[in-house]
Amino acid sequence: SYPQLMYLFTGFILDQYGAADLKSRLKGFLTAFRLERNLNLQRDEDSRDAELSEYGRLMQQGTNDPSSMRKRVEILTKRFLAANPDVVLKDPKRAFSLEERWVLWQRSEKKCEQCHIALPALEDLDGDHIVWHIEGGPTSLENARALCINCNRSGA
Repeated sequence: SYPQLMYLFTGFILDQYGAADLKSRLKGFLTAFRLERNLNLQRDEDSRDAELSEYGRLMQQGTNDPSSMRKRVEILTKRFLAANPDVVLKDPKRAFSLEERWVLWQRSEKKCEQCHIALPALEDLDGDHIVWHIEGGPTSLENARALCINCNRSGA
């Protein structure tokens, strides 16, 4: 069940949290977590980290049990967030509303803020996150700009 657990954990973190280098942070964390668990096993039983011991116990029994999987994801998440305090919770609102897009359109004088072509209709505009949503940028007018569909979707 290890691949399934890693899939659930990384999927949860990528869905809920943002940072520019989030994937590399996850990779580094998982390596460090594995080392920390191994070091914990080498300690005297009385001086072991109880949460790491519980994680190991859960790994050994009922590995596909949903409650066991949830508890292990919870432990991994707590430890990941403790090791990465600057990771931000993503704004649950991803898309700009019609009204927000209209403000962006007016604010940009109905032009793309990147290539400066005219945007004759609101449908020609995409609301773009200046700080990308995947990096934790909020869906707000302060973090938005008006781009033509081509500029926004080309990734440029």
